[in-house]
Amino acid sequence: MRLGIVRNAARVRWLVIAYVLLFVYFNPTPLIKLPLVLALMAMAAAYNLLVHFGIFPFKLTEGEGPGAVYATVLGDIALVTMLIVLTGGAHSQFYFLYFLILLLVAVAFTLPVALAFTLLISTIYFTIYSLRHPFPMEWLNVSLGLILVWFAMTLACYYLVGEIRRQSESCRIAYGDLQSHHEEVERLSQKLGRALTDLSTIYKLSRQMVAKTNPRELLDMAVRMCREVLGAESVSIMLLGKDRGELTIEAAQGLSEELVKNTRVKVGERVAGWVVKEGKPLLLDQDLSGMEFKKFHKRASVKSSLCVPLVVGESRSGH
Repeated sequence: MRLGIVRNAARVRWLVIAYVLLFVYFNPTPLIKLPLVLALMAMAAAYNLLVHFGIFPFKLTEGEGPGAVYATVLGDIALVTMLIVLTGGAHSQFYFLYFLILLLVAVAFTLPVALAFTLLISTIYFTIYSLRHPFPMEWLNVSLGLILVWFAMTLACYYLVGEIRRQSESCRIAYGDLQSHHEEVERLSQKLGRALTDLSTIYKLSRQMVAKTNPRELLDMAVRMCREVLGAESVSIMLLGKDRGELTIEAAQGLSEELVKNTRVKVGERVAGWVVKEGKPLLLDQDLSGMEFKKFHKRASVKSSLCVPLVVGESRSGH
């Protein structure tokens, strides 16, 4: 922020230098000391180059803090004061440059500091004017009038800048809140959409399952419903045989026919056997380091897998 103020002041200073050179060229008067004005503008240009390359006032003030802005304001006050003295003093056409400095002060500092700089500039103007005039009431009225105008302008600038900053901060906070609420609404909308899709799928498949009386058809329908709702690549239902010691695949989707026919898992072995024995569901992408499975070899092609026991009454029938 401070660095931006100093560099923006340097850009305005380039415009002032160009304006002064054009003015003294097209309006030569005996009151203007042209060689000294040109020398002063050369100094201002050199000062701007120091600002551009980050040499002054940053190195003098050891950083980009308030000291750099103080140095900039004081330097500009000195520059404008010398310009006014060299171009006619009380009759100079460049008093308006003090207003630009006051605008910079109103933006960069607090109200007490802005008023202090306003008083300093008013004192300088009062001194320059008194050197060229006697002490009539007219002169006093003009001087005091300008002092009051500068104070009023500083207060107005400070108030307006403060209001703009407060409104900008309020808008920024409101925009951030609105954006977060929009993201939350979007997330909930997507979640609701997925839930409605799943509910619709379950409803359609449940109506079809009610019409089925064949156990095999019910199992196939259940597998298809699970695959559609979960978006899984493969789903299977394994049931215990008559001796209740071995699991076989009774219905499946996404698995090869050979795997379905040849898969036999004893209770307590592998993941399916462990789930039936313990009666607990198991998610295979979780940390399984503290669990032991007999004859378990994790396939690299399987990124995640969910195994859930099938319980009828109090009896476990499969998974």
